Amino acid sequence: MWIKILEAAGSHGIVKHWHVNRTIAPDKWHIAFDSHSKKIVPMLMANPGNVRAVFCIRDPRDIVVSRAYYHMTSTESWLHAPREEFDGLTYQQKICSLPDMQSRFQFEMRFAARRTIRKILKIPRSSPDVVVTKLETLIMDFELEEFSRLFDFLAFDDEQRAVLLEAAADVSIFSRKLNPPAHVRSGKPAQYLSEFSTETLAMFNTINPGVPEALGYPP
Repeated sequence: MWIKILEAAGSHGIVKHWHVNRTIAPDKWHIAFDSHSKKIVPMLMANPGNVRAVFCIRDPRDIVVSRAYYHMTSTESWLHAPREEFDGLTYQQKICSLPDMQSRFQFEMRFAARRTIRKILKIPRSSPDVVVTKLETLIMDFELEEFSRLFDFLAFDDEQRAVLLEAAADVSIFSRKLNPPAHVRSGKPAQYLSEFSTETLAMFNTINPGVPEALGYPP
């Protein structure tokens, strides 16, 4: 969603973005997008008071659901590299070899999703240069109030802000104009309630005690 907003805004020539996972930094950019959140924190630490960051998080239980389904079909290269810990199977082969989705959710929460959740917990929330928003809020932000808050925090001028808000309205998950990316199954919040068995939810809570509450989600 975010990269689509930035690409749409960039087509107006007013807001220039840098996708840090795909290209080197251009001579001039207004906003950087880091889909893996690996470079943003070092940038904050190296430029205190001069860089502002917005982190978008999701209910960690829905992260498990989303990533399990995604990793079963994705063509990302790391999913197709043989791994010794899986007796030579790739990550994708391993997760697909499991007998049912509950087994796959439980596998995912022990491996890739667990690492993602640990990274979310390391977001420097107390920094005045950081704002955290939730995917669940953005996908229901029909009046663009949350998007407005974020663009104000990032200190865009009125012209840039107007372009960004128009782009957000056009390409957000709730927009009828959007052709969802392949990895977007649903924007529905709390998918884990219908996807997790009682056993799987108990396992999640054992592996991640208190994590949903720490991130502002219901237990």
